[in-house]
Amino acid sequence: MSTLENPKNKETIDLVSIKQGIYIMKIYFRDSTINKKIILQ
Repeated sequence: MSTLENPKNKETIDLVSIKQGIYIMKIYFRDSTINKKIILQ
């Protein structure tokens, strides 16, 4: 059972890490655009 469960857990962890990475990238780009607007003002 454990050998069957491990790959599945790894896949879910990979999906979570990818989602977190996209979320961090979105926040980073949003913050950078806000900073650029403040600098332009």
